[in-house]
Amino acid sequence: MSVCYHCGEMLPEGKIGRTEECRRCGRPLHVCRNCLFYDTTVSGRCREEAAEIVADKEQANFCEYFRPGESAFRKTEPTDEVRRRFDSLFRKESL
Repeated sequence: MSVCYHCGEMLPEGKIGRTEECRRCGRPLHVCRNCLFYDTTVSGRCREEAAEIVADKEQANFCEYFRPGESAFRKTEPTDEVRRRFDSLFRKESL
């Protein structure tokens, strides 16, 4: 199941056109960040070697190798425990 990289909304089945947008957040869907080949660990952030380099990975593009990926969405909100630990780093202790 493919999801929007930005909000996690399930993507429509089938081919995604260049101008399609997410029904939840309104972001373009035919973007590198939603693609099966998107990979931050490789040069150009794309595992498809024949694809042209796309500068903005979050803007709609004309890449003919685009395939919806299944793990595009990464929840980045910190958990309560992580937030508490982070905040404790900056609290001044009374002496």
